Amino acid sequence: MGFPVHRCVVAVDLFAVLVVLLATTVCLAEYEMSGKFLRQDLGSDSGDWSVQNGDGSIQVAAVVPGGIYTDLQRGGIIGDPYYGFNDREYKWVGRSNWTYSRSFDVESEWMQKENVALVFEGLDTIATVFVNDQQVGSSDNMFVRHVFRIKPMLQVGANTLRVEFESPVLWAQKQAEDHVAQLGYGIVPACQAPEFQGECHMNMIRKMQASFAWDWGPSFPSVGIWKSVRLEAFSSCVIRDVKVSMTPVLPDEVESSDWTVQLRVHLEAATSEVMQSTLRWSMPELELEGTQQGSVTPSADFEVVMAANFNVSKEQGLKLWWPNGYGEQNLYTLEVTYLDGSSTEESSVQQMKIGFRTAELVQEPIPGAEGLTFEFVVNNVRMFSKGSNWIPADVLPERVTIDQLKHLLGAVRDTHQNMMRVWGGGIYESEDFYALADEMGIMIWRAIY
Repeated sequence: MGFPVHRCVVAVDLFAVLVVLLATTVCLAEYEMSGKFLRQDLGSDSGDWSVQNGDGSIQVAAVVPGGIYTDLQRGGIIGDPYYGFNDREYKWVGRSNWTYSRSFDVESEWMQKENVALVFEGLDTIATVFVNDQQVGSSDNMFVRHVFRIKPMLQVGANTLRVEFESPVLWAQKQAEDHVAQLGYGIVPACQAPEFQGECHMNMIRKMQASFAWDWGPSFPSVGIWKSVRLEAFSSCVIRDVKVSMTPVLPDEVESSDWTVQLRVHLEAATSEVMQSTLRWSMPELELEGTQQGSVTPSADFEVVMAANFNVSKEQGLKLWWPNGYGEQNLYTLEVTYLDGSSTEESSVQQMKIGFRTAELVQEPIPGAEGLTFEFVVNNVRMFSKGSNWIPADVLPERVTIDQLKHLLGAVRDTHQNMMRVWGGGIYESEDFYALADEMGIMIWRAIY
């Protein structure tokens, strides 16, 4: 359950997908639950995790969010993965199964809620999840959020959480073999070039393709809980994602135009019952706020979608967002709140930064020549695109820090670039990455493999 999240997306049907910041926003953003909602972080800051291999011969303390290579290095089992020929020496890591586990406590008030959800923002990759030795769900995709409803498996007091990861290398190999057995042909390329010293069948698994090796980097096919994990308890709805689209009322005069903002709020409901709900939004810098009330009916998988539109006047002081070198990167806080209309008094809040601008890909005939132009126009101004290519900042995503992103994206800005292609064999980059790109005026060309 859940939606892959990107900040500020416009898709253009090309050989890749163009992600142009700030026209349409899909935001995880800052997350808050208040009122009667209950929330508990299950990362390493709230308790001890451990990880062991399939036969139990290796067991070390683990850090969540994290990954198996960094845990083994921290535990003294392996050295620096980047040193010498350690990509070859440590192939056994990616060819082993690993189990992460911890205990956690639940108080009685949690069991009084209609739903208790276990939320993994990222599991890398082939995983089976157990609570108190009962299977609650599984994963075969590194890139999506997983939400498991676990109240029937919980007990007041001590509980256990266990996540069993299969070797991504062996799992991908099995998928390739099954494909040949069922259909009579394989998926090419079966393996990387031998010079890469990588693993085979990366195209059979929804995982960072570069982790099996690429021409620019080594093979470290990690496993682990690579993003945050938490418990939530609620009886109404919780916001999962917010999509924001902004459209100028006068497309030919964007600098003097009012704008229409369209909100599409994706929520998870605790039950399938019809609920009375209120959606509230505010933009404090523009002194703007509004509400919308009504009843909502969850779908069979407990999804609720609420939509609302509102206008932003140029007279309220609205300023446009511009790419680096063309003007200022004006951003505004948007806070979206769900309020339960029943006696639970629950509320769920997401806060994000948005900007107002138009972006067009213009393709027109070229007089006296074959082919078409390929030109981006932002806020009705022709843009000279200057940029570079982004690959993962580290083959082990858990090692990338906000300071590292600031340094790298700052270098993009300071060298007068205004657009960057995010290579498709890596990961969907973090909220921090997209927020920094927004602030620095860097438009993102998102390739997807």
